[in-house]
Amino acid sequence: MKKVIVITVIFVIFVMLVSCSKKSQPAEPIVPTATATNTPYHEFLGACGSEGTAEGQLTCMEAVVVDSGNNIYVSDGCTGYISKFNSGMVYQMRWGTSLNGNGLLDVAYHVTKDASNNIFISEVAKNRITKFNSGGDILLYWGETGAGQGQFNYPKGVIVNGSEVCVLDDNNKRIQKFDLSGNYISEFGYIIAGDPTINYHSALEVDTTGNLYILNHDEHCIKKFSSNGTFIKKWGSNSYNPGGMPQPKKLAIYGNTLYVTDLTREIIIAFDLDGNFKYEIYGYTEGGIYKRLSDPSALAVDSAGNIYVSESDTGIRRIVKLSGTLSYE
Repeated sequence: MKKVIVITVIFVIFVMLVSCSKKSQPAEPIVPTATATNTPYHEFLGACGSEGTAEGQLTCMEAVVVDSGNNIYVSDGCTGYISKFNSGMVYQMRWGTSLNGNGLLDVAYHVTKDASNNIFISEVAKNRITKFNSGGDILLYWGETGAGQGQFNYPKGVIVNGSEVCVLDDNNKRIQKFDLSGNYISEFGYIIAGDPTINYHSALEVDTTGNLYILNHDEHCIKKFSSNGTFIKKWGSNSYNPGGMPQPKKLAIYGNTLYVTDLTREIIIAFDLDGNFKYEIYGYTEGGIYKRLSDPSALAVDSAGNIYVSESDTGIRRIVKLSGTLSYE
């Protein structure tokens, strides 16, 4: 009888342990729906563009930037054009392949602006940086293929930090700095201990103190450096858990928030500038209807914190503008 009791007690304890073990396992990520509670979203404020190659239409939206007047510039890697829309999301003009000679754009991978609303474009196929005014007139360009000062090998990112132009020179694994006229200033390497030999990066951002943030899409992480190139920290993971980014694409910063688009999870992830996870944006409300983001990639913010993100779906190619104020469904 005692043996039976002992065996029964052991069995009960075993069942309890198994049950506790199961409860401690991380739950599968919950995909929020229109009726989910506490689902963060941003209000829909408008959209520009449609699918196609005609004026005002978009195909491969590589990057987007917004100037001080809230004009929107979109680089299209398939057509070679930079399309400009005004603050009301109305198409204004485009430029790129219609220019002659040195003005021809070839895979404009990233686009940024300076305080005067001049537009800087990184051209990965021509290994150069091209500078335009806001009306599309070419002002200057610099760079050629190579590993020397002022040379590039796949310049994937470009960002203006005050009077400096910082370029993500990916195949040379470095950040090069220039003045606004393209004169070389300095450089630093961004490969850190533990990085694999094959290791590609795809986006660059800067905060108000000059710290630089580099998106390492192969390692699914963000690296943070000081303005002089001192490594500070990195964060990120290849997961579907909160903050995970299996296919990160672009970065944008507003205040103390760093946004990342992830193509696989179809979300925008928000961190603070120290890498602490804040929340994720799965969608927005348009006309009172909650909608999920669709293939978000290109990303920007304006001076009010409003978010601009590209969407691609069957028959849809557009830039969506979302309010800078976070709401909950």
